[in-house]
Amino acid sequence: MTGINKPIALCFAAIVGASSAVAEDLPKDPVAIKNGASGLCLDISQESQAEGAGIVQSECKDGDSRLWRIEQTDNGYRIVNKNSSLCLDVRGGSRANGTPTIQATCNDTVDQLWRIAPSSSGNSLANVKSNLCLNVPNSVRRPGIAIVQWPCRTSAGQSWSW
Repeated sequence: MTGINKPIALCFAAIVGASSAVAEDLPKDPVAIKNGASGLCLDISQESQAEGAGIVQSECKDGDSRLWRIEQTDNGYRIVNKNSSLCLDVRGGSRANGTPTIQATCNDTVDQLWRIAPSSSGNSLANVKSNLCLNVPNSVRRPGIAIVQWPCRTSAGQSWSW
C-alpha cells in the first residue's frame, strides 16, 4: 500500500467498521445535523421541496427543511429530509471530489447511502458509492455554502453532530 493510499484506506476501514456500532445511538425522530467547523446545519437551498435542490448549510433554527431522519439500511444509512421526504444524494452519482450534494427521490442506490463513523468531535458521513465524506468547503462559516463530498480526513469541516 502506498503512502498516499494508506490514510484513505485507514479512514475507509474506520468508517466501515464503525457503522454497526452507530445504529443503537441513532435518533428516532428527525434531527438537525450540525457541522463541527461552521456550527451551521444541513439544509435545503431555499427550503425547496424540489427534486435536485442543492444541500447547503444554514443557521440552526426552526424549520422542517433543517430536520433529517437517519434510517439504517442493510448497506449504510439513508438521510431523509423531513420537509421534502427526499434523500441526501450526490449530484449525478459522481465520485469526483467537490461534487455538490442534492436531495432526490429516495431509492435503493448507493448514491444515497452513507457510512457513519463516530469521532470525539462528532461523526463523519461517507458516501457508500464514492467513499468521500460530506464536507463544508474550507470549513467556511457562511450560510448558503453548498455541501460537497471530499476525501475523508479528520477535520471539523467533515464533523457532524445531531
